[in-house]
Amino acid sequence: MSCIGWDRELDPELHDFYAKKLLEPGWAGLLTLAEAEYIRHRLQQDSGLRRRWRIRRKVVPLSLVAEKAFPENPRAARKHIKAEQAKARRKMRSKAKMSPVASTVRTETGSLG
Repeated sequence: MSCIGWDRELDPELHDFYAKKLLEPGWAGLLTLAEAEYIRHRLQQDSGLRRRWRIRRKVVPLSLVAEKAFPENPRAARKHIKAEQAKARRKMRSKAKMSPVASTVRTETGSLG
């Protein structure tokens, strides 16, 4: 799973450094959705990492990841990650509307269901 928005092959050393630093609580500040999902994935796989982040639950919500990544202002972190999630949902909906497959299904069957 990639931790950031660029391919590891472009700069493996920088990518790996960034991926490692992202896993330090409080280092990243406000997270992008991709960064938060990467951290959450790693937290759910590694109980030692969860202990370092002081998270007790195995299923970790993105809002908690955001809070722990930006402890200076947890409220702003939660608000920011919710905005990131909403932006991603809007982007997915607009892609679905523009998809030729979705429009073909809609015209042939009268609905998507």
